[in-house]
Amino acid sequence: MGSGRSWWSDVARGAASSFHTILKTASLSLAVVTLSVTASLAQSVSVSASPATFNAEGDVIRFDYVIDPGSYTITGINPTSTSIKGASVSCPSLGGGLEYPNKLTCTATYPVDSLDVMSGQFSDFATFTGTRIGGNGSVTMTSNTVVVRAATGGPVIISVTSSPNPSQPGEEVAVTATVSSMGCNAGQSPPGSVTISIGSQSESFGLSPTAPVSAASSATFRTSSLASGTYPISASYSGGSGCSTGTGSGSNHTVETKPTVTINQAASQADPTSRSPIMFDVIFDKPIVGFSSADVQLSGTAGATSVAITGSGPSYSIAVSGMSGAGTVTATIPAGSVTTPAGLANEASTSSDNSVTYDPINIPPIATDGAVTVAADSSGNPVPLNLSGGQADTVIVVAGPSHGTATVTGVALTYTPAGGYSGSDSITYTASNSAGSSTATITITVTPPPGALSLSPAGGALKDAMAGEAYSQAITASGGTAPLIYGLAGGTLPRGMVLNLSTGELTGPLETETEGDYSFTVQVRDARGSTLSAAYTLKVTPREVNVADREISVAPGATPPNVNLAAGATGGPFTAADLTFVSPPNAGRASIVNGEFAQASGPQATGFYLKFIPNPAFSGQARVGFRLTSALGSSNQGTITYKLGYDAAQVANEINDLVHGFVSTRQNLIASTVKIPGLLERRQMANATEAVTSSATPSGEGMVFGFSTSLAQIEAARNKADGVRESELPEFNIWLDGTFLVHNREESGSKWGSFAMISAGADYLISDKALLGFSFHFDRMTDPTDGDNELTGNGWLVGPNASLEIAKGIFWNSSLLYGGSANDIDTPFWDGSFDTTRWLFDTSISGRFDIDDVTTFTPKLRGVYFSETVDDYAVANGDGDRIDLEGFREEQLRVSLGAEVARQVALSNGSIVTPKFGGTVGVSGLDGTGAFGSITTGVSMETVENWSVDAALLLNFEGDGETSAGAKLGVSKKF
Repeated sequence: MGSGRSWWSDVARGAASSFHTILKTASLSLAVVTLSVTASLAQSVSVSASPATFNAEGDVIRFDYVIDPGSYTITGINPTSTSIKGASVSCPSLGGGLEYPNKLTCTATYPVDSLDVMSGQFSDFATFTGTRIGGNGSVTMTSNTVVVRAATGGPVIISVTSSPNPSQPGEEVAVTATVSSMGCNAGQSPPGSVTISIGSQSESFGLSPTAPVSAASSATFRTSSLASGTYPISASYSGGSGCSTGTGSGSNHTVETKPTVTINQAASQADPTSRSPIMFDVIFDKPIVGFSSADVQLSGTAGATSVAITGSGPSYSIAVSGMSGAGTVTATIPAGSVTTPAGLANEASTSSDNSVTYDPINIPPIATDGAVTVAADSSGNPVPLNLSGGQADTVIVVAGPSHGTATVTGVALTYTPAGGYSGSDSITYTASNSAGSSTATITITVTPPPGALSLSPAGGALKDAMAGEAYSQAITASGGTAPLIYGLAGGTLPRGMVLNLSTGELTGPLETETEGDYSFTVQVRDARGSTLSAAYTLKVTPREVNVADREISVAPGATPPNVNLAAGATGGPFTAADLTFVSPPNAGRASIVNGEFAQASGPQATGFYLKFIPNPAFSGQARVGFRLTSALGSSNQGTITYKLGYDAAQVANEINDLVHGFVSTRQNLIASTVKIPGLLERRQMANATEAVTSSATPSGEGMVFGFSTSLAQIEAARNKADGVRESELPEFNIWLDGTFLVHNREESGSKWGSFAMISAGADYLISDKALLGFSFHFDRMTDPTDGDNELTGNGWLVGPNASLEIAKGIFWNSSLLYGGSANDIDTPFWDGSFDTTRWLFDTSISGRFDIDDVTTFTPKLRGVYFSETVDDYAVANGDGDRIDLEGFREEQLRVSLGAEVARQVALSNGSIVTPKFGGTVGVSGLDGTGAFGSITTGVSMETVENWSVDAALLLNFEGDGETSAGAKLGVSKKF
């Protein structure tokens, strides 16, 4: 007996050894047999892509190639690239070799290109070569193929067609949409659905493959309800399996009726007739294409063979000829001969009379009288014969012309007039055929040759000339045969005068001391030898000073060149020139200059030139008068007239500057003039001795007149008069304040403007430390400037105010005012108006402090924000022209700090003198003038006789360099 054991050991994925041992036992011997089987596994490579999809061109895809050495040891990998996209593959170092169970990952990167985006996907793989231990020592591995698709699906191509196109109304039309794959759905026919539209009709369909194996799917929409017209066709697709949505459109579908056509003999066609060609009219009901002579079918017994077509669009004329004998000629147009532009073929023609009888023999010709005009000395002039009826076989002259020759060639007639003859002539002829004859007369008019010579002027007195001056007189000949030659046939010309032999013009300048009366004869000769003479007289006057008027057109906005006043003048050389007038005076500035550069072509000669600078706002005629003076004396008054147009841009700029200056100046005046009494003023009113306070202040910029009063002031003054020393502050107060001033600024020149403001308000004492009020202010301003311009305006402001005592003797006053204005613009040539809206915020902190019993200190910190918006406006001139201007906003932010110190001094006679000194500094921002300031000093005195004297000096400074000074003097007495 024996026993056996077998086993299989699997080592490392394909490296295996199997040992099968069989043991046999016998009494005499032992035998051992060993079998060994070894199997090896090959190396491999696999690839994956990251990311697995792309979104747009330029996305970067990374390929990871994982190499498995199998049962071998790979000692080297050669450089390689991917097989389709050519991306370079990078592998890490193998070190001592790659063997199981280790693996090696090589990488490549690839940017998606436009072809990939269009296809919706791409694929790639790579082949690796290298060396190994075992086998033949070399290794070759090819990876699997990886596919990378677009994240939104691959694109499709959608085509849409309609059939039949064109179609007729009510005919079934099939609209087919075909969706073709470009890489989606693995290149097979796309699934999904498509919506097909024609005009306003549409329907959705599921797609069916166009063939058992195809990259396209399609669906068809059918309709029979289309009326005549043109319809757009389109399709929109939505699917799946990696296919993106899409839309497509096809050629417009045309629905129309077949064109119809009528053919009839032409309205002017005689029937029967012996003449060829025979005319037919063809009318289609719509424009057609492709109509030719081959589309006309001829029939009848006359044997017509030829067709000529003229016309276009729907209307044509057909001329039929080539008849072989007498009979009928019939023309038709078969169906399908022509098409509309869309391609729909015509119906067969219809007619009411499309047959004409042709008889070339049995109808006699009909000759009609006529007329023709020919030129004298001409020859072989064709004479048209007015023939109708049958075809004429012969033409003979039965009465020839009296002043020429008639020649007959076949049935054609020509005429040659006798040499030198002009006038009337005639020819009588007879036209005949086998059926008869007819006679007619042609009246001939022979026009004369070029007219006889004539001169203009025909003779007599010529315009006067002046000794020593230029002269020009045209003598012009007409008629005759060119060329013409002029000459002096008799008499004498003044010294210096020349006759032009080619033109006949008499020109100077004449010599001096040639004054007198002259007579001479001018002769003209033509190329044929004909001559004509005319006698003329000429008076040469003594030399005198005379100037000529001129007219000059000037483009709008341009400045005319300087005008040489001596041009056209007589009696020079000139020693002086004077301007006599400019009308209208404000049309521009005129001056006389010597030898300025008036033109770009070069300098002027030294002389007297009129320089005129137009007013850009003026449009019309400007006249400038002048005189010249020479050794002979002064000239007559000459006038240069300029035709001017206004410069719209310059006018707009000047008007804009005027409005800006007006608004800015008024803001300054309002900001410095507006006054709203607060708690401090209320308490001062309680101590007032006069019911009304008034003042007059002259300054370097104007004169200010002011007054103010209130219920509190009137009550205090009455109490003082009654001997009451202390007055309580009333809870309610109504106040009135007025200011009138005259002002002047740089643009005003010597002119003065006016400004007035009337203010009124009411306030209420909440407590002895708080006051609320409401005020209204009305202002009017006039602002004249140089150039006779004046702007006027009426404005208003209204709003609340408040005053608080924030500490003992320190007061905070604020007001917010809203308003507007209406304003007029008045210039010499342009007038208009504009409106504004305003906001004014005024806040200040002021106080009154007693330094000692006789000295007071009154500081004030003030801030003012003033904004005024000018609406869009326009100006117009007397001719109705209009210029529109844009509005703007003018803003000022004024911050100032000031103080006043006053000290009472008691005199020995009982009088009290109070000297005062104060100052203010500030800055005006935004559209303001920058820094500003003022210094005030003054003195007041009260006498025991109740006389009061108040005097003050004021000096103002503005950031733009302007200064002003003023003085104040007041005298009053209490009774």
